[in-house]
Amino acid sequence: MSKPIADVTENASNLKLTMDAHKDEMVAKGFKEVRLQNFADLMDSVTRKISLQKAAQDTMMANTESQNIAIQQARTVIRKIQNAGKAKFGLNKTKQKEFKIGANTSNGVGKTAELLDYLAAVCTKYHDDLIESGLTEEDFAAITPTYANLVTADSIQEHSKKLRNVATDARDAAVTALEEEMFKIRSFVKAAFANNKALLEEFKPIKKGGRKSSPETPAPTPSPAPQP
Repeated sequence: MSKPIADVTENASNLKLTMDAHKDEMVAKGFKEVRLQNFADLMDSVTRKISLQKAAQDTMMANTESQNIAIQQARTVIRKIQNAGKAKFGLNKTKQKEFKIGANTSNGVGKTAELLDYLAAVCTKYHDDLIESGLTEEDFAAITPTYANLVTADSIQEHSKKLRNVATDARDAAVTALEEEMFKIRSFVKAAFANNKALLEEFKPIKKGGRKSSPETPAPTPSPAPQP
């Protein structure tokens, strides 16, 4: 994207107003009237695709939040299992390794799901020991749905990320097409009205800050030589 999207749409709106004001003059110079409607259609397309991309971004952010909650829930279950392992086996290095206590594991979805799935099997192996060490049957029963919720939340978030990316590409393509058409239109005006400085000024793009590009400053007129 060569310019911020807001700058492109602002310039497009300004150009549309200028074109409407000088439609007859442009058409008389060979500008196809259908291009006026095509330009309006391009502007509408950009507006729609900006809206769709924002909606897709908002959905992805909401799903990312749900994913983060699912990760935290899974990490809570993991900590409970590991703490019960500590309560039962203390500082036994072999058991600590089996329960992945102190292991440098990532808090990301993949590693969290992998660790929870692994500890589910450890819980089955040490069921009675862990029941005596702080876990309940409800804790054991929560492992499977917590794992399933994490996997589902991740799948939904990844899908929404793909949709956001598709919407972003579509928006950017529409903006690029609008920029190119503005370039072509302004180039037509420069060719057709090369000697009409006032009209050329009207067609200049708006600079950031809401001002049109300043006209070239004429060279200063030399002061007359002093008379002797």
